[in-house]
Amino acid sequence: MVGLLVVSHSYKIAEGIKDLVKEMVVKPIPFVAVGGTFDNRLGTDPEKILVSLEQLCSPDGVLVLYDFGSSLLSVEAAVSLLPAEKQENIAVFHTPLIDGSLSAAMEISFNKNMGDIIKSLHSINQLYAAKTD
Repeated sequence: MVGLLVVSHSYKIAEGIKDLVKEMVVKPIPFVAVGGTFDNRLGTDPEKILVSLEQLCSPDGVLVLYDFGSSLLSVEAAVSLLPAEKQENIAVFHTPLIDGSLSAAMEISFNKNMGDIIKSLHSINQLYAAKTD
């Protein structure tokens, strides 16, 4: 089963997404949401991300969703510290964080593969793009 890692600058947002996923997804999935620095101030912590990636790594892969900007840099830093064979199974994707997290979690609970999950997230991105045109 694909693992899901959600990265936010805010500890409170990460906790809120955890609550939403637990409430909406009826079947447990490999899921971690991390937010904030090591002391839960606003920011991101590559070490928290690395620990979460190591926890979620599986042959089915890990999908990482992030909120904005520098969280991507922290994700990339954490991924670079993993062995090459684990790095190959990590997909980093940007999408509206709450919608994307819930959609990905649902898809994972239906045991969809990484390609199908990312296809679904592309659809969400296209929907939002169409609304802003």
